[in-house]
Amino acid sequence: MKVSEAEAAYSVAQADPVVSKDGQVQLYEAKQDLDRAHHALKNGDDTEIVEHYAYLAQRRVEIARANADREEARKRSQALGAERGAAVLDERTREADRAHESAALANERAASPSSTRSRSVPSCPTCRRATRPAAW
Repeated sequence: MKVSEAEAAYSVAQADPVVSKDGQVQLYEAKQDLDRAHHALKNGDDTEIVEHYAYLAQRRVEIARANADREEARKRSQALGAERGAAVLDERTREADRAHESAALANERAASPSSTRSRSVPSCPTCRRATRPAAW
């Protein structure tokens, strides 16, 4: 019978902490539809009406599950976005560290006496133009 299937679906969904938290409204509505189905069954109403309420209850349980799944996916998406942001930040930090190391190495090379860049070009005493020594 449809009512027992709807009750089973409702019980399983209500026992799931994620569904009961993120699908509260839909589970409440499903419970109301189950109560209506039981009331119609108890009063001897037409089977079609009883099954209609059971059908509504099952659909509301499915909606509650879908809402819970959507909420979980949203939370996972946010967590992955945060992880991605942290990974990008880490990579940029490593890149900046490499640039600092490269700059420090270049400064060391520029400051060492064996570097050709640190040699000053002598100038002519009369015209003060730069002259290159023969060794260059």
